[in-house]
Order: sequence, then structure tokens, then C-alpha cells
Amino acid sequence: MSVESRSATGAGGLESGSSGSYFPCLDAYRAIGMTMVLLIHVEFSTLASDKGPAGPFLARMDLGLELFFVLSGFLIYRPFVLASLTDGGGIATWRFLRRRLLRIFPGYWFALTMVVILFGVQMDSIGDVIVYYGLLQSFDAGRLFGGIEQSWSLMTELCFYVMLPIFAAILWQFTKQRTAEARARAALVGCAVLYLIGFLFRCYIVYADPSWQRQAVLWLPGHLDLFAIGMAFAVVSARVSRGATCPGPIRYLSAHPWIAWALAAVVWISLSRTAPPDTPGVFGTEYIVRLFLYGVIAAFMLTPAFFGDQTATNLRKFLSSRVMVYLGTVSLGFYLWHLDILDQIREWMEYEPFRGNFLWLVVATFALSLVAASVSYYAIERPFLRLKDRPVSSLWRQPSRFWAREASR
Repeated sequence: MSVESRSATGAGGLESGSSGSYFPCLDAYRAIGMTMVLLIHVEFSTLASDKGPAGPFLARMDLGLELFFVLSGFLIYRPFVLASLTDGGGIATWRFLRRRLLRIFPGYWFALTMVVILFGVQMDSIGDVIVYYGLLQSFDAGRLFGGIEQSWSLMTELCFYVMLPIFAAILWQFTKQRTAEARARAALVGCAVLYLIGFLFRCYIVYADPSWQRQAVLWLPGHLDLFAIGMAFAVVSARVSRGATCPGPIRYLSAHPWIAWALAAVVWISLSRTAPPDTPGVFGTEYIVRLFLYGVIAAFMLTPAFFGDQTATNLRKFLSSRVMVYLGTVSLGFYLWHLDILDQIREWMEYEPFRGNFLWLVVATFALSLVAASVSYYAIERPFLRLKDRPVSSLWRQPSRFWAREASR
């Protein structure tokens, strides 16, 4: 939702192989992820997992969010690795953070303001305003799912953005006197350490059951292993772009993307044969295994989009199609709007709690969320994205000229 398919090192690159910096299929994964998130929310609101043979698969659609985290780890870390391998040391931290903040906050603030106005989402105090507009609800147990309920993941992303320059700077200090190959190996070791931290943190909050467990599952450490998978792929991709040989298994899966997706399907179907907890918010061994396997599934699914000839095979042609790219482009707005739209549709249809027509709710919510997301992107997100490399002061010095220019694009 908050990542881009063009890396910071070459936003306009046109290379189709793994050596390029443009990954034309990745927008489609954002579209797939946002659709999975919609399905899991409609599934929960109708208890569809208790009805029919598709139920067990619908109950595992929360894979979509973890897919986003792996994707984000790859795209956001790759420019840091490339800078390290070319003796650049790193990228400007303030410029990096500014671009990331402009990617998230304008669309988020717009969505939050509109759901308050249109759908009556409560803001009862100055504290509510500060917490929700500041994306701080993951650290406030009393406001954990207020505002835009699913926006906690954006806070997780923001924490990752803050952590990443620190991680890259520490790694550079330890490896700047070494060869590029040694730096790449050190980066992979660093990714392995982050993965272990994330996995062990999840084990701790599950088995120690601290009083802050319900918050902790939303924090960055609880998903750090998913980000680390994407980061490790970024290291390999950066090495390949500098002439290194792609590892054999990755090269094979990138040459046979349908096999990669088939392996992902096998793991996902196997996981779907096990039952999730009956009560949401209950965490046990199943939760640890589930997120571990989601990382495996995401790795298989994303390998063909990270490596190989991006113009080869029908699967990649579908993923890079205009429709899929468009859906991925507006996915942030879709993600932010869809749950409140779903609740509003349920109210219009006068559905009782945990009842309703699953298919109708999916179609109606998807359509209205796509409209809202499109408005958000073209009216708010895209104009601010164009400020990523320009002075923000240009927005208020000549606002009418700025918005007129954006409207004409």
C-alpha cells in the first residue's frame, strides 16, 4: 500500500531483466494484496468461513497484508544496498523519509477526514485527533482500533522506514573498508538477524502472553521477519544487477514463474486445511506457524517479479497489464477506505451482525472503494507525490498554479 514499483535509483528505468531498477509486475501484487485484505474483512463480517468449501481459503486471506510487508522490504531496502555496493555508502536520510511521508500521510489524512465526515467515525477529544492523525494508535491501548481501524499497518511501515536508515548506516560503518561482495554478504547476515529478531519476538509475545500482547502483534518487531525476507531478496537483486550470478533456485523459479506460484499455492492450501482460532485476537502456536508460512508463500509468489525477464511468460504479462498496474497504483486509498465503506453498505442493507451476502458485499465494496481510491489518488496522493523531489513550499507559495497544473496532467 505504501510502496512503489520503481526504485529510488531509477524511477524511469525500462530494463526488463533482474538487472534493471523497474519492476513492472509489482503493482499487481499490491492489487492482489488489497483484494485479499478486502476478502478477509468481508469474510469476518459475514462469517463466510463457516459456510461452504471456500470458507477455509477465505479465512487465510490475511496473507495479503504480509505480502505487502515483504514487498515493502524489497523495494525500500534495495536503493540502500545499491548505494552500498557502488561505494555510495547510503542515501540521504531526510530525503528518503520525506518521500516516504509524502507517500503515506496525504492520502491517509484525506481518508481519515472523509470517514469522520461521511461515516461518523468518532473523534471525541484532542487526544483522539493527535493519536489518529499522527498514526500513533498502535501505541495507545485505548485507541488501538479507532479512527481507520486497519491503518495500524501504516504505523508498522513508518517504523520500518525509521529503522532502515539506521540499520543501513550501522552496516556501512562495519563494512565500508570491505569489498562490494563482502558488503553484500554482511547485508544478508544483517537480514538474517532481523528475521530472527522478528521470529523470536513473535514467539515471546505468544508464549509469555504479556499484558501488552494485543498491541505488540501490531508493532514492527512482530512483522520484522516478513520485511527481512524482502530485504534479503533486495540484496540478491542488487548483486545480480552488478553482475553477480543469480542463485540457482531463484534463477529456476524466475524462469518458471508458474512453478513458483504453484509452490506458493501448495503451501497456502496446506495451511488452509488447518483451522484458525475461533476467537479473533487469540494467539498461539498456530499464529507463529501461520506467519512463518505466509513468509514462505510470499517469497514464492514474489520471486518471478523480483528476478528474470519481466517481459517473459503470460503470467508476467497479466501482472504488468494496465488494469493490474492501475489497481496497484490506487491501492493505498483502497486499503484505507474499504472497511468503512463495507460497514456503510452493511448498514444500508440492514444486515445483522455477522450476516449478509458475501458475494454482493465483496462486489459492492470493491466498486465503491475503487471509486474512492481513484479520487484520493488523483486529487490528493499524486499531487503530493510530485513534491517528493521539489520544495514543499511550492505548494503554498502558488497553490492555485500548483493544483491547476496537477489537474491538467
